[in-house]
Amino acid sequence: MKRTKFPLRIGDYIYLDRKEYKNVRKKVGIGMFHTSEGILGFKIKIINKKIKKAILKLERYGKSKK
Repeated sequence: MKRTKFPLRIGDYIYLDRKEYKNVRKKVGIGMFHTSEGILGFKIKIINKKIKKAILKLERYGKSKK
């Protein structure tokens, strides 16, 4: 299974770790940084802490970067 690369940038892929989401990859888009839903409809709860942290970081620093 592929790993999510850090630091995350818009256009990168996030690979979800949990068993029931094996091999699900989500593309990082601007829309996912300011929704309470988290990643494209996946609740943030199911995303591992490292990814959640990376998204929060991106929210603070990376919004204008493409």
